Amino acid sequence: MNAELNLIADKISEFSGKTLAKISPENLAQIRALISQYVEVLVNKIGGEEAKDILNEPQRNILHIAAKFGDAVQVKKIMNFANVDLSKGDFGKAADGRDAKYYANLYDENFFTPVHYAAQNGWSEVLKILLENGANASPKSAPKDREWTPIHYAAKSGHLEIVKILISNRVDKEIKTSFGLTPLLVGAEFGHAEIVKFLLEERAEKNVKTIPDNHCMNALHYAAVGGFADVVQILLDAGINKELQTTSGATALHFAVSSGNAKVVEILLMSGVDKEVKTALGHDILYLAASKSKKEVLLLLLKWGIGDLEEALHIAKDHSNQEIVAEIERYQKAIKNLFTLKNLPMDLGGMIKNFTRENLSEGKIILENGVVFNAYGILSAKQKVGMIKKEILSLAQVAKKNGDDNLANDLELLRKTAGLYK
Repeated sequence: MNAELNLIADKISEFSGKTLAKISPENLAQIRALISQYVEVLVNKIGGEEAKDILNEPQRNILHIAAKFGDAVQVKKIMNFANVDLSKGDFGKAADGRDAKYYANLYDENFFTPVHYAAQNGWSEVLKILLENGANASPKSAPKDREWTPIHYAAKSGHLEIVKILISNRVDKEIKTSFGLTPLLVGAEFGHAEIVKFLLEERAEKNVKTIPDNHCMNALHYAAVGGFADVVQILLDAGINKELQTTSGATALHFAVSSGNAKVVEILLMSGVDKEVKTALGHDILYLAASKSKKEVLLLLLKWGIGDLEEALHIAKDHSNQEIVAEIERYQKAIKNLFTLKNLPMDLGGMIKNFTRENLSEGKIILENGVVFNAYGILSAKQKVGMIKKEILSLAQVAKKNGDDNLANDLELLRKTAGLYK
C-alpha cells in the first residue's frame, strides 16, 4: 500500500477496532477527519486501478470503516469513484466490473459488508447511499457469527429507522439467523419496545420460535429473561402464546421468576398465565423463587397465594437462606392464625369489600406482621383442618363450617368478582 495511506491507516487503526459506544464525539470527529484524508489521497493522488485494488483489500478497508463511523460524505465519494469507467473517464458502470455495487457488497476481514456496519451503528444516510448503489440489503455474517443480517444487528442495537429502511427495501421481516432468530426475536431479547411494536404492526409472526438447538424460544421468553416489562406487555397485547414451553419445559413465567423480575412476573400473572405450571423437575414457581433466592418475586407470589409453602420452605432451608425462610414462615403463621378465625382484623370484611374487578391484584388484605394478600391470595389460601381426618379447606369453607356466614359470604362474593366462581 502507498506509504502515505499506510500512515493514515495506522492512525485510523487506533480507533477502528473499537465499538461505536466506546468512541467519544471528539474521537469520532478525529476518525472522520482521518477517513477524509485517506479518501482524498486514494481518489485524487493515487486513483486509477491502483486505488481500486486498494479498495478491494479486506483488511483495513476504508469503505467499511467509513460506513462503521457514519461518514456519509466519504462513502458517497468512494461510490462515485468506483463508478468511473477508468478506460474512458466516464461516470457510470465501471468497465472492469468493479463498480459501486461491487464494493458495496464486498466483505471485509470480519466477514461484514458496509451495510452490516451502517445498520449495526444506526447510520441511515450511509445505508441509503449503499442501497442506492446496489448493496444487498440482507447479506449474512460468518457462520461463526450465526449468519446475522443487517436487520438483526439493527434490531439488537435498537435502530428503528434502520429497520424501517431495510423493510422498505424488501428485506424479509422473517429472515432468520442460523439459530432461528428473526428481527422480532432479537428486538425482544434486547428490550427494544419500539422495534417489537413496529414489527408486529408490519405483521411479523409473533409466535415464531428459535431452532431446537436454541431451545425453541419465542419472543416472550426472551423479553421475560431480560426483564423487559414494556416488551412483555406489547407481546401479550398482540396475543403471543404465553404458555409456550421451551425444549426444557420452561415458560415465560419460569424465566421471569428465575430472573427475579417481579414486575414482569406480575404482568404475566395479570394476563391470566397458568400460575400452576411446573418446572421440568416438577416444582412450582414459589419453589423456584425460593431456590434462587428471589425475595421480591417470592413476596409477590406469597401475596398471590401461589405455590406450596412447605416445599418452598424446605428448599430455602436446604440453601440456608434465612431471609427467605423467615418470609415463608411469616406467611405460614399468619395463615394458620387466620384459619382459627380468632383475633381476625376488625375490618377484614371491609378489606374484602374494597376489592373491585379493577384492583384484584392489589394487596388490600393486611394481616399480622405485615402479611399481605391480594384478592387471589386470600381466595387461594388453604389449610389442613381436622383432628383425625384431615381436610384441605379454603378460608370460605372454614368460615361456613364454623358459622361465620358474614365472612363466608364476603369471600364468595369476592370469588364471583374475581371470575373464579364455580
